[in-house]
Amino acid sequence: MNEITENKTQNSKIKAAVFDLDGVLADTEPLHFEAWRIIFESRGRKLSKRYYIKNLIGKGKKIAEDLMPKRVKGPEREKEMERICGEKKIAFRDIVKKARPYKEAAEFAKSLKGKMRIAVVTSTARESAEEIMSAIGVEGLPEVVVTGDDVTNPKPAPDPYLLAAKKLSLAPRECMAFEDTPTGVSSAKAAGLMCIAVPNAYTRHMDFSHADHIAKSFSRLSLEFLERIASGNYAAANEGEILDTIVKGFDWEDVLTSIVVEHGLDPENIDIARLANDFIAYLRKTESLDFRIPARFVLVAAILLSMKVEALLQEEEEKLTTLDTSVLDVQMEAPLLVPPSERRATRPVILTDLISALNKAFEMKARKEPLLHRPAARLPVPIQKPPDIEKRVKELYERIRKKGLMTFSDLVPVWKRSEIIATFLPLLYLIHRGKVEARQEKMFREITIKLK
Repeated sequence: MNEITENKTQNSKIKAAVFDLDGVLADTEPLHFEAWRIIFESRGRKLSKRYYIKNLIGKGKKIAEDLMPKRVKGPEREKEMERICGEKKIAFRDIVKKARPYKEAAEFAKSLKGKMRIAVVTSTARESAEEIMSAIGVEGLPEVVVTGDDVTNPKPAPDPYLLAAKKLSLAPRECMAFEDTPTGVSSAKAAGLMCIAVPNAYTRHMDFSHADHIAKSFSRLSLEFLERIASGNYAAANEGEILDTIVKGFDWEDVLTSIVVEHGLDPENIDIARLANDFIAYLRKTESLDFRIPARFVLVAAILLSMKVEALLQEEEEKLTTLDTSVLDVQMEAPLLVPPSERRATRPVILTDLISALNKAFEMKARKEPLLHRPAARLPVPIQKPPDIEKRVKELYERIRKKGLMTFSDLVPVWKRSEIIATFLPLLYLIHRGKVEARQEKMFREITIKLK
């Protein structure tokens, strides 16, 4: 395949890992939303969580501009923007101790300690950043912390990352950044760092095409993986994840997150009944395409259905407790007894908590399962390389080149599982060699392919 070459330039050995704080190490987006909501309300405006998630995450200046009257112009506009951002900092500082860690990210950062240098780059004010790091248990982990107080031009400007590299006494190319928003990725890339995007539940719908790699979660990353990315060996770095996706399908965590984002569910207050219905619909669609449904997906579906039944029962019981007995003509001495509600209203179901609880359920199930009855560990079965793979790649590339723009359905000769995989593998090869690009707006929607 000489004509389809790798165009990535090799980089120096990575000597430092530079983490964003909000949205990467700490789950603080709900707190940022609450702080901005307070500021909006103080100005007689409303801010919906759905609009914030879709349009405003990681865009502090844009939010401030949205709040300013159009009549405010010139120097006064800058002063008003500073005033709004200052009020938001105060509101955020008052609630920052409620921050929770993204455990996988924090554990990954700690695992790199001693193997490479650690830094944090955040747009948050220093006082709040220090409180967040203390709240999530990573204080003392980074040797360098750059905050919003340290630079004049925040992200997406390169200034924060350039300052971090300077403080580390390293060249930007010797540092690798980890970001959860396109704004953060732009900042790191503009500074000359390599950047891995690790979107969370709030940012997974955003465009991260300018990142060097997009990771589904920190659990999929390792020091060896980072070294492969740094060396420019993108295909080798992604190979395991690609084959995993083809053989096993999507990870159940990604499917749940995608459903929440695409269907407009509130990640801070999940509608369990709707999530259960949408997840079952996903499984039925997968089955209709003749793809194997992993056992864990079935378990997730069973748990969601159980939670759905519980939620519906609670709703019915709440209706009974609010029954107006004054309209009933009961001719008896004994009082009318209303069934007591044993279920009490609980706090909202949060997506990250739900995923964490499901993972714990799987871990407990594995520990309780008797050792003798556990199936023997399966060795991964490698996908055999078809003898005509080189020919198929060339043919696929020529078809796309001639058409310019195609859909995945147009590329698959017969819509069967074997043909889908036989077409998907060469297509992935072309994508990772930078020859073509593919985009799929939503799960099970058409994939559009075009030349790069």
